[in-house]
Amino acid sequence: MFCTNCKSELDVGIRFCTNCGVEVVKNTDQTSNKTNQTPSVVENKSSSVNALVRRGFLLLEDGDYDKANELLDKALNEEPENALAYLGLLCVELRVSNEQELANYKEPIAEYNNFKKAVGFGDISLVERLNGYNSAILDRLNMESKENYYQLIINELEKANWLPDLTEVQCTYKSKTLAQLAEKFKELGNYKEAVVYVERCEKAVIELKGLAAQHMEESLIAKALKKKKRKKGFLLTIGIIGFITVGIIGFKAYDNYYKSLPGKYYVKYNEALADADFDTAMELYKKYLNYYDHDEWGLVTDVRVLDENSRELKDKDDVIAYSIKDFSERCEYMRMANEAFEYICNGDYEKGNELFINNWTSLSWVSKNRFIEKFPEFLNGLNAVEVLGYGSNLYWLNEDGTVGRIGGNYLVDDWKDIVDIRVYGGYDIAGLNKDGTVIFNEYTIENVVDFIVGAGYLVGLLPDGTLTWQGNTHPPIQSGFDDVKNWSDVKSIEYFDERVVSTSIIDPDGVFWSEYSNAKFDFLSVPCLVVTTNDGRVLVSAYNIKITYPSADQVAKNIVSSIDDGWDKVIDYLNGNSLSIGSGGIRPNVELVPLTIDDYPQKETKTVQINNVVFKQDSDSKWKVEDDY
Repeated sequence: MFCTNCKSELDVGIRFCTNCGVEVVKNTDQTSNKTNQTPSVVENKSSSVNALVRRGFLLLEDGDYDKANELLDKALNEEPENALAYLGLLCVELRVSNEQELANYKEPIAEYNNFKKAVGFGDISLVERLNGYNSAILDRLNMESKENYYQLIINELEKANWLPDLTEVQCTYKSKTLAQLAEKFKELGNYKEAVVYVERCEKAVIELKGLAAQHMEESLIAKALKKKKRKKGFLLTIGIIGFITVGIIGFKAYDNYYKSLPGKYYVKYNEALADADFDTAMELYKKYLNYYDHDEWGLVTDVRVLDENSRELKDKDDVIAYSIKDFSERCEYMRMANEAFEYICNGDYEKGNELFINNWTSLSWVSKNRFIEKFPEFLNGLNAVEVLGYGSNLYWLNEDGTVGRIGGNYLVDDWKDIVDIRVYGGYDIAGLNKDGTVIFNEYTIENVVDFIVGAGYLVGLLPDGTLTWQGNTHPPIQSGFDDVKNWSDVKSIEYFDERVVSTSIIDPDGVFWSEYSNAKFDFLSVPCLVVTTNDGRVLVSAYNIKITYPSADQVAKNIVSSIDDGWDKVIDYLNGNSLSIGSGGIRPNVELVPLTIDDYPQKETKTVQINNVVFKQDSDSKWKVEDDY
């Protein structure tokens, strides 16, 4: 169908042209099979309304929003249920030149009053279009949130790959870090290469545990040999034996020195990186490679380079070349991160965040010594009401109710009148408005006295002591979230994080082991909420499932007791008649066992951990480095 005025192609069932605003003149042939459509837009009362709406949309295209607003208001004075006029006012309110641009708006539009009026008075086609724009916004924001979280974990993984593993303690810490990253990648499901990274992290954890055991064994052997050498040293008095011994020791010393070179260069080039001396770091790294006793992949710091170049590494020179190229790129990332950090420290947060995003870097790439030296000074200069940090992202609440950030969720840039903030995972952040409304991505909860966020979920405590929650998806059953809304007399929310739950099957006498073994259950990570009540009770939402199957005796007795009409039927069966078994039966006992969290982390706003460095406020409220991992 086409507009008779401007010839624009129109959706079937529309009453007014979305391009020029003129009422559509229906053709009998076009509409003969559309008798079931019931447009909700009231007929124009005068041709002047058509002109006002049309001129309003033309002014929108010219960017004259004030004049467009005036004309569309006049149209509504004449025809209060004109859906197109409300659509135009929605475009004015959001400062877009046409309705198609609504799909690109920065936030969902369904809660705007003009949107609701346009949908309420519009025909089916208009309603579908507007709902489609809102859905497109939600899909885009969800994808952006997932992408930002994905890149955050990638950055943390790249940093973890550089953690040293020369001692048992270092290997243990690195394996723990990679195990935590594997769990974060699992949260993303099949998004991009999340599954691949899970496998890599888990494989590295296994290798690091083996390496830690090896380091411990080597340490014990070295101590034993040292003690043995001291004991035997005074017995070596014969000259020839002494000469030979000296020769052997000399050779061993040289051999040990040669073998120790990679470790020394490793320490030195990492020290140069920490000081932002990238040229020196590159020279030391090259020396480290030359002395490294490697296997085929030993020097490749990022295995993805193999896929990108689609060929195998053939020899040591080939491996070294790729390793140097990769290290050079890492140095460049660190240079750019240091530049962005300088803007942040000078108070230009917008420019600093822009450089971090455009250069795919973050605080985790800033040279360590520079970061430790300048970050406390930066924190002390904020004069913030509250400071929260996670990974390489930092948020702070200003006295004027705005929220600042380094990295993290860009949606907070537009927040106003905020009195409290909560953060989870560096990207999930919620803010409490002074009117009692909590803002969390596209979700809001009104009239809240306490709140907390988890991985994609927002939980709010209402004044009557009950709870409510919003989330990206419905959490697994074992999270207990279906029952959370039934809790009452809640005083405060204490803890919210992911917890591992299980489903176990118990066979009392082991007779049906093979039958019950077919039912297999994996461990599951679910969101877990912990609250305290006014009478001092601690409630935990998540639970394990314990299934106890009936014993063999119970099963046999049940079969016997379920035979209809008793044993007379058995005699009939022996005489050739059919045997009827009743439908009654016993069922497994299913027990829900709540998790026990005796030592959950308490809320803490005086400590911030960024890049594995803990900053804490002293008694004078001055930030300082408390611990450096």
